[in-house]
Amino acid sequence: MYDPFPHNFIFWEPVENHQEIKQIYLEKIKQREHLITQPEVWNCDVLSSFECQQINNEIFDEYFHQNVIWKACDKLLQSIPFNFDVPSSSSVLNVWFNTYKKGQYQEIHNHLWSGSNLLILSNERAQNIVGLLSGIYILHSEETNKTVFYQEGMNPFDRTKMGSNFNGTYGIKKTTEEIKEGNVILFPSSLSHYTVPAEKSRTIISFNIVSRYD
Repeated sequence: MYDPFPHNFIFWEPVENHQEIKQIYLEKIKQREHLITQPEVWNCDVLSSFECQQINNEIFDEYFHQNVIWKACDKLLQSIPFNFDVPSSSSVLNVWFNTYKKGQYQEIHNHLWSGSNLLILSNERAQNIVGLLSGIYILHSEETNKTVFYQEGMNPFDRTKMGSNFNGTYGIKKTTEEIKEGNVILFPSSLSHYTVPAEKSRTIISFNIVSRYD
């Protein structure tokens, strides 16, 4: 009997009207880039609005949520090949942008960081909230996608995909060169990932979603 553990995955879906959406939101981002600095707790080299909630609220409106985030999530729920509980409701926890110039990168991380403000919820909000999902929208890219997903552990049947990485433990890496500009990538928030140094300019928009199971 073969019984897999269907937990980690990546899913991607092209955004309808990407060029129109890119024109709107890339301009909004460029107008505010001079107000942004790298978060102090990040051990990387990237310009990010992660800690700039007011700016993020100004940029990412309901139109963005509906046409980028929720349409991709709907496609994911229609495509999951294993049994899962459908949430009674979901909401966007936060949205932010990262811009990369040549040589800039982001270290390995997941979206469940200890000590970040990512999951600080009031007791009332925290009740029955589970199932964090994260996403990356490739808004603009002059190169192949640089995100790499990483899962610790050995693949016993394909040693070409194993390597000693970061802390000396074995891990399986999934590169994403085939995922082009205009796609949204969805994945469990616990799945580690990082960005190799950029060769050219690109801008991505990240977000996290929480769901209720009442």
